[in-house]
Amino acid sequence: MSNLYKGVALSSRKDITGEIATMRSMVDWLGDIAKHVEHIFCDSKAGACYTVTLKSGHWHDDLPAAIRAAGFATGGHNGIQVEADSGRGFDIDPDWPVDWLQEWETEQKATYGEVQGMTLPPGFLDRIREKVSLSDVASRWVKWDMRKSSPEKGDFWAPCPFHEETTASLHIDDRKGFYYCFGCHAKGDVISLVKEKQGLGFDHAVRQLAFLAGMDAELAPKVEATPEPQRPNLLQMKDLMVEHFDQENFLEVGVLTGWTQYIRSHDRLLRSLSWGDPDYPGHVLDLLTRMDEKKDGSIKELQDYINNKFADEAQAITEVAVFSSAKRSLGYNFVQPRNDVISVMMPFGGGFGPVYETIKAACNATPLPARRADEVWNSSVLINDILELINHSAVVICDLTGRNENVFYELGIAHAWGKPVIPITQRAEDVPFDLRHHRYLTYLNNSEGLAVLQSGLESRLKSLVGEKPWF
Repeated sequence: MSNLYKGVALSSRKDITGEIATMRSMVDWLGDIAKHVEHIFCDSKAGACYTVTLKSGHWHDDLPAAIRAAGFATGGHNGIQVEADSGRGFDIDPDWPVDWLQEWETEQKATYGEVQGMTLPPGFLDRIREKVSLSDVASRWVKWDMRKSSPEKGDFWAPCPFHEETTASLHIDDRKGFYYCFGCHAKGDVISLVKEKQGLGFDHAVRQLAFLAGMDAELAPKVEATPEPQRPNLLQMKDLMVEHFDQENFLEVGVLTGWTQYIRSHDRLLRSLSWGDPDYPGHVLDLLTRMDEKKDGSIKELQDYINNKFADEAQAITEVAVFSSAKRSLGYNFVQPRNDVISVMMPFGGGFGPVYETIKAACNATPLPARRADEVWNSSVLINDILELINHSAVVICDLTGRNENVFYELGIAHAWGKPVIPITQRAEDVPFDLRHHRYLTYLNNSEGLAVLQSGLESRLKSLVGEKPWF
């Protein structure tokens, strides 16, 4: 008995309702390719064996991959025979999801059983796969077919980036962290994807992904001694005290350092604080210089008080000083900047893909292209690629959302090297206090919010690097 569905005749040897429903799903999955199919037959006796007959003169090069993917996507099969004229018929071997996954897991163990030249902490590769979304990485090279993809389920389909085609034969399962192409049979996880698409060795691919996951510090050589926290200098303490101290803080410092009488008797210090007078910063600096000249240990007591009471602020205010020596301490061979790129420093994954596309669109209004840190991998030393990108940047855009450590690291280097920086963030509270005097852009990560962000970035970028010529 035959059923006609979307122009395709469907039949089953025993006319089993479930088999007809499966074949309907196959037609749905084929989409536009289904117009080349005349008939699908299920041999109920053999169990999930199909014969697909193509219309005469309706061959399409994407048919093999599309039929193979449709058979798998609808639950698997025990073999598909495709009948076509001009000698183009072919057979598809049995393909079941459970067999695919078992084969993939076996290959993973063989591939990563021995790590070449690297000592990794226990479970390091599994944690990379958990933190770095496979679909986020793949989105650099593919455009998702949203008719077949279900992002809320971590299920994505797209034309394969490993061979030229127009049909969505690449399947990514974000929950399990693997991909498979029904056309060229490429398969693997996020590590193998980066290796194959960028032509990297295993070590370099792992280091790149570790950086994106914020885990690269675990690959650094072990340091025996733990250095003391960086102490703010006098001018840094002055800025922090002017910004954050109230009268109670000054009195607490007086008790700790033995300077209570001086602080209380100072004719302008606390008075100028109360009234917000313009000479207040000068009186704070006067106190600090007198304490420093006394050499009675009060400056160290004050530094410890600041580091304990204002830990985040103290760390942020000392970072620029640390980063200013990055060229020397990190071994970067500094060259004359080309200023021919707009670098983008931002968290990777976690829904930031659309944000980066928005930033690239804004940069398209200027003569310079956008480049993200993970897109530049020229050196065997990971940090050198980042330093090189910042060095040659005309502008550095930093997304401070979530206070990502890597982004703050790169921001500090950009400031220390005198690069114009445009901070952006989804939350104003993620901007450190010592950067809040800079103009920064806030945005919402939705279509309307990203449109506002693009407009704001275009305006700022055009004022810094000019507009793209219209001719």
